[in-house]
Amino acid sequence: MSHPHTHSRSRSPAVFAQMVMTLLPFATSQAGPIAGGKIEGVMKYGQNFVHGPLIGPADIHPLVPLPANFWDSPVTLTGTVGPLGDTLTAAHRARHKVAPHAGEAVPGPWWNAPIISPPPGFPFTVTFAGARGTRNHGHTDYFNHLIVALWGPGSRILGYAYASSAAHDPISCSSKSAVLTGYEANPPTPSHALGATSLVYDAGTNTFVVSVSIFGIERNNLLHAAIFAGGPGEEGPMIIDLGPPSQWTAYPNMGIGTVVNEAQFPPEYVPDLLAGRTYVVVRTMTYPSGEIRGQLIDTPMVCPGDLNGDGLVDLVDLTRLLSNFGRTGAATPSDGDLDGDTDVDLADLTNLLSNFGSICE
Repeated sequence: MSHPHTHSRSRSPAVFAQMVMTLLPFATSQAGPIAGGKIEGVMKYGQNFVHGPLIGPADIHPLVPLPANFWDSPVTLTGTVGPLGDTLTAAHRARHKVAPHAGEAVPGPWWNAPIISPPPGFPFTVTFAGARGTRNHGHTDYFNHLIVALWGPGSRILGYAYASSAAHDPISCSSKSAVLTGYEANPPTPSHALGATSLVYDAGTNTFVVSVSIFGIERNNLLHAAIFAGGPGEEGPMIIDLGPPSQWTAYPNMGIGTVVNEAQFPPEYVPDLLAGRTYVVVRTMTYPSGEIRGQLIDTPMVCPGDLNGDGLVDLVDLTRLLSNFGRTGAATPSDGDLDGDTDVDLADLTNLLSNFGSICE
């Protein structure tokens, strides 16, 4: 439910002190520029990346975000530019490297997330894909990631934003994600900016981590960003301040990003969060009432068995798995390792066949 009074929570000084995000520019002659950063602690991490238009034919970024003292979280973002349009996929892996509690395996097992790929959209529309999952190593790690793309004429990607987060889960975690667009703003705006928000909430400690990645808004245009309570189209009270512009990292000529880690969630608004009744608004000097907005909802899932991220579990996926059948060690989800044990075996084949014919939503 919503609440009539405003309850603003800023990050604690300790959380502000962590907000020194490492700028990671990556560009080669075959790939367009990308920038991002990562904030990690013993129990949680968040990371994000922003990219401009794809540069073809292959725009590939194998990224190993640092620091990695407590969490490994590599991601490969792959874009292709072809005569029929662009494609974009994200292949994400993550694992916890430390053992805060007795009896945990160190490092934890890899979470090999399903390949995700935003489907093609009409010109100047936004599409997205996301995944969430858990891995158990005495306790449970909970993972969540999202990639959002802005499409232009000719099925060309004009830019994309990626965000991911994770928490070490001693009791109970849940995830939410939001796609931020101008047409979700209140009132709607014609802005072509977009945002990806990945949030993991830990009910055991009432803490959360949230990663926000925005394409198309420069830091010198940012006024304010926050999480509010309310349903789609509603206006509610601010409950989490995502910080002033000085606390955001600028990705020049591409966008901005921030991570809030190990912050307390106002307990009276937890029911709203879990019910999908919270939203993110980014206000700018161009649109002071809100340039982009998105509802924090359950992270969209892709189907187990969709190895190429095209939204189907079909013969293409089965053929790929069978071509890797029997592989031991270093297998990835796109090879057919659906249970995260780095092998492609009968368990993976059974998993795919049980989902054969599925249309992923």
